[in-house]
Amino acid sequence: MIYFLISAAIFGLDFIVKKNVEDNLEYNKPEKKYNDKIIVRKVYNRGGALNALDKNQEFVAGFSAGLTCSIIMAQLFLIGKKGFHFLKFALSLVIGGACSNVLDRIKRKYVVDYFSFNTKVRKLKDIVFNISDMFIFLGTAFVTIFMMFQGEKKTAS
Repeated sequence: MIYFLISAAIFGLDFIVKKNVEDNLEYNKPEKKYNDKIIVRKVYNRGGALNALDKNQEFVAGFSAGLTCSIIMAQLFLIGKKGFHFLKFALSLVIGGACSNVLDRIKRKYVVDYFSFNTKVRKLKDIVFNISDMFIFLGTAFVTIFMMFQGEKKTAS
């Protein structure tokens, strides 16, 4: 049950922030915040990561929804098993973020992104994220770490 609550909390947090961003920010008008390290601005991602396939929104939405459903199915399979707490936690992070972005893709036909990092590297400064993206990234990194350690355990046996 805790893993479902983690996913729901991430989904809810991003939903609230996206609503606030949609209601209160002008499109693509940067506002520097938090010690000049974070730039807050509203942009719309009509494609996948880094706006890839933005001309094929239906495919991106369908693919994202299918992938998210697959991860949810994996989580449901794992929930019935003892152990695997780190992996269950990692998948909860991915699911919470993915569900929020999939809802945007289906409902709005774009994902609302709203912050970037103020760096000297122009390409990094131009990438705009949302909270869901951060949890998807973090959860995926945790899944990768889990898989690497599982591989080490198998080769050590």
